[in-house]
Amino acid sequence: MALDDLSAGAFTVARPRRRRLVRIVAVPLIFLFRLLTRVLAALARLVGAHPASSGIVLVLVAGVAFLGYQDYGNPTRATSGAGLVPARSVAAENFIKGQTTFDATLMWQGLSSSLKQTLTQQGTSVKTLQAQLDQRKQAGAKVEGASFGGGVTEPNGSRVYLYVITMDVPGSQSPVSQTYVLTVDTTDKITQVE
Repeated sequence: MALDDLSAGAFTVARPRRRRLVRIVAVPLIFLFRLLTRVLAALARLVGAHPASSGIVLVLVAGVAFLGYQDYGNPTRATSGAGLVPARSVAAENFIKGQTTFDATLMWQGLSSSLKQTLTQQGTSVKTLQAQLDQRKQAGAKVEGASFGGGVTEPNGSRVYLYVITMDVPGSQSPVSQTYVLTVDTTDKITQVE
């Protein structure tokens, strides 16, 4: 009885690992292909049965897609308030970053030459501005955050940005908010700080 020795266990054929991996990848792809072909076939039947209404829907969808793409591709086209929402301003962002990091040089670099001249005539320079920031820092003021509130483009091309800086000031029970309205000219220099 030589065959009794072989009947000890079930005879199995080991599948190569590659076939299992191919099957794991292929099954979802086949499902997606079949789903896509059935959706396209249903759309073709719908357009064939109702060509006029399908054409109107197609034109509306194309119009919405085009307008969405235009707004996504060029964010300055979206309107807000009186003017167009302006593109970001490096000068305004650096001014706020200088406020939050107590760096007067960073703030001063974004100012226009006319604003620098006005401030200098009033007795404000980079050194006096840095002294004010150092005094605030030594007093224990800590910046909790800076928020961008929005912006508007003026008809003359200048842009106005609103920022809010929140600070934790010693002696105050709650954080203190300081609002900045920055007017930036077409050369991306700050012409006015309110």
